[in-house]
Amino acid sequence: MSGRPDPQRPTVELIGPGDAGAPESSRSTQPPRRRPGLLALLAILAAAGVFLTLTTGDGDPIQREGEEAATGRAELHSLDRLDALVTAGSIPAELLAAEVYRAAPGADTLRFLLRSLGGVDAVTVATAEGSFDLVSFNPRDLDQMAASRRSGYGPAENQNVNEGWLVTSSGAVLTSPLAPGVEHDVVHYNDYGSLTLWSRADDDTATGSNSSSDDFAPRTVTLSPIPSLNDRRSDPLYPSRTVIVDGTLFALTGNPDYYSNAREFLSLIADRGDGQVVLADGARWAWVDSPMKDVAVAYPVDKDGATAVWSAETLERIDDHPLAGRPYRRLAVSGNGTTLVGVSFDGTLEVVDLGTDRVGARFGQLDPGGIVAPITLNNDGTIAITVDHDGTVTLWWVGDPEPIAVIDGDAGPPRLVSEYRAPRVSSAVAPDAERVAVRNAAQAGVSTTWSIVDTNPAQWVETACERAGRRLTSGERVELGLDLLPPACP
Repeated sequence: MSGRPDPQRPTVELIGPGDAGAPESSRSTQPPRRRPGLLALLAILAAAGVFLTLTTGDGDPIQREGEEAATGRAELHSLDRLDALVTAGSIPAELLAAEVYRAAPGADTLRFLLRSLGGVDAVTVATAEGSFDLVSFNPRDLDQMAASRRSGYGPAENQNVNEGWLVTSSGAVLTSPLAPGVEHDVVHYNDYGSLTLWSRADDDTATGSNSSSDDFAPRTVTLSPIPSLNDRRSDPLYPSRTVIVDGTLFALTGNPDYYSNAREFLSLIADRGDGQVVLADGARWAWVDSPMKDVAVAYPVDKDGATAVWSAETLERIDDHPLAGRPYRRLAVSGNGTTLVGVSFDGTLEVVDLGTDRVGARFGQLDPGGIVAPITLNNDGTIAITVDHDGTVTLWWVGDPEPIAVIDGDAGPPRLVSEYRAPRVSSAVAPDAERVAVRNAAQAGVSTTWSIVDTNPAQWVETACERAGRRLTSGERVELGLDLLPPACP
């Protein structure tokens, strides 16, 4: 045995009580650490007037009620006690974990749920293969993905290489060509759920010092909701950083001189298919994306700057927008619009309540440099997925300093050009953080693989119920103090 990881699976570090997430040979012989996080569960159950009954290793019940359960015997009420209940009783671990998480969602109960399922491998739904530079999810159907190469600014001849992926219920990934009859470089899904194609500009539209014989040429992009109509395309541009919002392209444009060593962008532009509009000088900005519907956000190059927001409808700058004036390198907003998590210039993640504009918890560390989607939040702002510059993919309970899981993903420079010219090649995160396509670490002589991981806790609960094969009996629900709560497993 070489000791190398299986290229079909990501290397995973589970963070949870004790050392249950580590290989057996490396587990600590010390007793598992007791964590106070379960006190939140007890407090919630107590406030609801619910009993929580656990058992000792020999099956004797330990029962506390109300405030005493939350404070009087903290040592007896930890996730270790849930482990003891699983060991001593007849309740399947997955069933208990699903019920406890549904009763009191939180960092500790989510770790317990993931560990009970068997870790990240257990929620990996499929594995795809191919040396692609960009993978994107269809926001309307997460079983559909687009995988494509990116040839820098050279000839657009990837139409016979780029693939559509379809994840089947059996876990197989079916592949098919993506727009093979249309010359294009890179392709990805847009916010409508249709495909956006980037193509080399025609020779007669090339600008600057580039001639038709040059290998370095501008691109144009389809802007229609239905690209096959091909009725709206951008003007030629050098798209170092781009985002398409509701059919409007926002881009930080690069220097047309391929050999330029400048690391500043030329302009921040917008294009709706009827000509480019210069919004700002590009030198002040490091990235542009769209954390909320109908707006584009530009990020400062250093800690002395702040974010700026433009409307996709009017192209006007909105200085009083909730995302404007923030001191962040990148940020993400929950789907329900209540929570913001920003990446400060020292790499700390900060949680902001958009209702009060107060900064709450600070947690984790992240280098978002060059990553298309370095941080993504789920709909209610409780889950975050981060992708680091080095490729590491981390699942967080927002505000909790300890990750739910850490996956050893891969990331690298874009094909043929520098990171100034195009984003890094890295893992892809679906909208609302419900799935992630982890680009697994490359190995010599082995095809690149992508692990498609389900990161939706609601789906984990459903999986746990399916694996348990039954629901809690009424007696078990009473014994566990869950009889006043709706069951997790129908």
